[in-house]
Amino acid sequence: MYYPEELIEEIRLRNDIVNIISEYIQLNKKGSSHFGLCPFHNEKTPSFSVSADKQIYHCFGCGAGGNVYTFIMEMENYAFLEAVKHLADKANITLPTPELSEEAKKKLQHRQQLLEINRETAKYFYHQLYSNRGSAVLQYLFNRKIEKDIYKRFGLGYSNITRHDLFQYLRSKKFDLEAISELGLIIPEKSGNGYFDRFWNRLMFPILDVHNKVIGFGGRVLGDAEPKYLNSPESNIYNKRKHLYGLNIARTSKKPYALVVEGYMDVIALHQAGFDNAIAPLGTAFTPEQAMLLRRYFTDVVLAFDSDQAGVKATLRTIPILERNGLNVKVLTVVDYKDPDEFIKNKGSAAFEELVNEAVQGVLYDITVLRNQHDINQPDEKIKFIEAVTRRLLEIEDNVARDVYTEDIAKRFGISLNILKEQMKKVIQNTGIVNHSNKAKKEVKAKKEDQEDSTDKIQSNILSLIIQYPSFFNAIKEHVVVDEFISPFYRKAAEYVYKQHEKGNNIQLASIIALYDEVGEQNRITNVLNPTIKFESQLLEEKAINELVKALKQANIDYYSRTTTDINQLNKLIQMKRQLQSINISLNSKED
Repeated sequence: MYYPEELIEEIRLRNDIVNIISEYIQLNKKGSSHFGLCPFHNEKTPSFSVSADKQIYHCFGCGAGGNVYTFIMEMENYAFLEAVKHLADKANITLPTPELSEEAKKKLQHRQQLLEINRETAKYFYHQLYSNRGSAVLQYLFNRKIEKDIYKRFGLGYSNITRHDLFQYLRSKKFDLEAISELGLIIPEKSGNGYFDRFWNRLMFPILDVHNKVIGFGGRVLGDAEPKYLNSPESNIYNKRKHLYGLNIARTSKKPYALVVEGYMDVIALHQAGFDNAIAPLGTAFTPEQAMLLRRYFTDVVLAFDSDQAGVKATLRTIPILERNGLNVKVLTVVDYKDPDEFIKNKGSAAFEELVNEAVQGVLYDITVLRNQHDINQPDEKIKFIEAVTRRLLEIEDNVARDVYTEDIAKRFGISLNILKEQMKKVIQNTGIVNHSNKAKKEVKAKKEDQEDSTDKIQSNILSLIIQYPSFFNAIKEHVVVDEFISPFYRKAAEYVYKQHEKGNNIQLASIIALYDEVGEQNRITNVLNPTIKFESQLLEEKAINELVKALKQANIDYYSRTTTDINQLNKLIQMKRQLQSINISLNSKED
């Protein structure tokens, strides 16, 4: 914990979760909860629930859940400390100097050191661009008609042709050798007697996250060397699947759509032409993580990949990824030029704007490509085309949208509407297509059950009972102490719950969630402690409590029997096992 528990709790209480989440998605009140479309997966029917009473959210579709901190961490890609600062600012709370454990302090300092090294590296490359050695890069940018104000906006730079300049510079700044190596800025010499720079004689593109922190680099070689583009390896602060080049600028664009292009230079050229909504993936195919990130800032996307065969393949791969994440996808086709940059240089921004306006829906683009792959004047080819069209239409989850596209495509491509519908029925019957959202829910449920072994379920059920029925606590604590929660994950929650009960304080699940810094842990504790447990009688209550307490004690006996070699400890465990059957917990009353 970076700040005192009391302060973390105060900040949480001052930020109503319904109000915070309403800034991102539309919520509608139903009973005691609010519902909306989940921002973390694609769905047509709202399954994202926000509880004002519990101050938590939970998606019944994908399993996402947590408190207001979890939500901000997920939506803004923040670490826990960053989420605390964000919400403190919203509540007009001035944060004191954080109280860090040694482990947390080391983790935070390491992350800050990596970011500082990258920031200093970006400054170094930018300075080299304007040195005598950077003249070749400046000439390249001049030839590409890139204006000087763009250099600064994107922090463009130059890595010297000599192989040790950056390494020597960073070491002169007293940066840790292992940290520099972790970022992939240097590579060990084969002789094992030193290091050389990963990037040399390249135009450098700093890669920034949405909060303008330098997390990596891309470099374009000058000349004919290979590879043409070289990127930073993944590190503690950089995962290429989770970031998009230029999104730090595009997220504030006034244009209502994101313009997705292939590479760094395409993004830069389009921004210069007035399209400040241009972004690009980072040296890899578009990923679901990037689609989820993009969805936080845009609902509409226009794909403008290169017009060559590779660009067509990339477009076909990307359309379903974006659609599955709830984005409305259109495709722009560059005519007579290989990419948007070349088109704009020859035709201008206004002409490119017209291409954007003429962009076609992703499904129509897909089917047009299919049409070009089949000679529908030949009966066998026409049959294959109809089968391919049918499969593509069945990927559309919304029934109304599927019907509209079916009629439109039948007209556009000269296919009998009846034949198309009959073929769709045939495919459905043969493949047993099921509702995607129901399938996703089953998969999430199965995944949760796999993750939670029996001992974990015992621990989570005991904690759930104590939280839901405070009157059970006194009966349970007589037989179960905090240390008997074997898993450190559950022991953390148990320590808090026991402490609050001893003080006579009410316990909210949202407060327990705040104990965990990682989003994954926050989602997990929400899912295992949130379900409501109901009993038909006091007899069943007592039966459940007795079984759970005995099961947890048995799990402790089994665990320590496997790990201890001390004869006295083994004798103690044997005595504990004998006493198990004598445990009989009774309840005098239950408090709802």
